[in-house]
Amino acid sequence: MVVELLKNLPIFQDLSDAEFDKLGKVAQEEKYKPGDVLFREGDRPDAFYVVKTGEVRIVKKKDGAEQILATLVAGDFFGEMGVIEDSPRYASAIVEKPSVLVKVKRADFDSMMALNPTLALKIMATVARRYRANVSLEQVYQGSKQPVEEKKARVYVVTSMTGGAGVTTVVSNLAYELAQKGGSKVLVIDGSVQFGDLSLFLDVIPRLTLYHLTEETELTYELLEQGYINKTKFGIDLMSAPLRPEQSDVVTGDLFRKTIALLLPHYDFILMDTYSLMQEPVLTILELASEIFYLITPDLPSLKNCRLWFEVVQALEFTDAKVHVLLNKFEEDEPTLDKELIEKNLSRDIFGVIPYGYGSVTDCINKGVLITQDSPDDPVSQGFARLARLTLTPDDSGATPETEQQGWLGKLKKRFGVA
Repeated sequence: MVVELLKNLPIFQDLSDAEFDKLGKVAQEEKYKPGDVLFREGDRPDAFYVVKTGEVRIVKKKDGAEQILATLVAGDFFGEMGVIEDSPRYASAIVEKPSVLVKVKRADFDSMMALNPTLALKIMATVARRYRANVSLEQVYQGSKQPVEEKKARVYVVTSMTGGAGVTTVVSNLAYELAQKGGSKVLVIDGSVQFGDLSLFLDVIPRLTLYHLTEETELTYELLEQGYINKTKFGIDLMSAPLRPEQSDVVTGDLFRKTIALLLPHYDFILMDTYSLMQEPVLTILELASEIFYLITPDLPSLKNCRLWFEVVQALEFTDAKVHVLLNKFEEDEPTLDKELIEKNLSRDIFGVIPYGYGSVTDCINKGVLITQDSPDDPVSQGFARLARLTLTPDDSGATPETEQQGWLGKLKKRFGVA
């Protein structure tokens, strides 16, 4: 009976009978009485539920009063997205009538997923498909579908699995080129939430960061304008990462998703950097991208990491984002690995090349300026100018970026042991 109830959940629609048996082992039936609070709005998720018998009310506070979002009866499910996303509860769940619920604790669910990576991938793939359709699981069981807001900004994410590849340098200088020479309204968001350096690169001391944003009860664009969006001397807007590593734990993928949705109508480009791990919130940042720049340097460890990254993404399902390979720190006269060899090894073309300029780039960072501003004729600056032209006019660039759409799985969790 427990397994039959779990089969009703859309996130488990692709599982085999054997996989449902594994899931059934971590599920348990529990009895509840009227008035029992299963969780409150804002709580951290510790379980999800299926109603076997009885009735559960889902409520949310609005203007000081409780608004009933849904009344759930036998066969209905709730709380699964909080567990999958590791995001605070959107609403409260209160037992209305004597009920028997099937409960799956988050800790048991995570352990099962870690021991069964194939099962984890199937579940995450289903979640990714639903996000692409703009239908959250909560919207499904509430019987509603929110209208999709027309997007304006193009979201470019720069990432690399190799530390020190130059992700922050690329984001900040490309943003400057797009803003100053392309005439675009540009925002950069520091997605390297533990040790982000975009504030340093853009010479900003932020008053409010993404850490403080997690404490806000309601997110609006007007709120973001009141201190979270920093104006810089480079004509670029900036949203800063937390100032201390321990503050990064509360910055979730869900926060990025909600924040970017508010920002899209107000910018031409949103650029984000990431850190070199395949875990949240990096996965959500990549999921939200219009295009992804994967940054590689001409050395064997970076080449190996790039190949592994593409092997993983090809095995999963993700968004329709285009993925381009950028070659950074390239010495054309005496390359450690030449461009053609890298392209052959990766079986894909290099979209853009940024020359090596360690001394000049470091000097600009230490002076609080960008190399594209301070030394526009430097070969490194010229490399960023070419990249900006490709970004501004991708259809006319003549470049041959990756045409095969790469699959990604937005909600793949490091805690499941898949990444």
